[in-house]
Amino acid sequence: MTFHLPNPIPENEIKAGRKRAAGQYDAVLAFFRNHRGLRYTRYDISRMVFDDKVPYTSVQRAISDLTKDGLLEKLEKDQVGGPSGVSLCRWTLAAPKQRQFSVEDMPQHQIELAL
Repeated sequence: MTFHLPNPIPENEIKAGRKRAAGQYDAVLAFFRNHRGLRYTRYDISRMVFDDKVPYTSVQRAISDLTKDGLLEKLEKDQVGGPSGVSLCRWTLAAPKQRQFSVEDMPQHQIELAL
């Protein structure tokens, strides 16, 4: 997760900002985990998860970070009209990635036991 610094600020404010960003990240992820299979816009998340004290840009950052981390999936083709008439994409909880397994992943002693 990231915390963007627009200007030089004291270290204690940086730590507080990172803590807020982490809390927002966790809150958005928890919301999507509690609403598996459902799709929401950034605007929906802003209204449903946070109060007016959390800037919309912070919600955008949390969703972008979760998408980069592979935890949310942006549904490019699933768009709805937003409050200002602009089309908004929706997001959903990403399906768990299936890890490809190969013999190279196994320690040598386990390969010998399997043979």
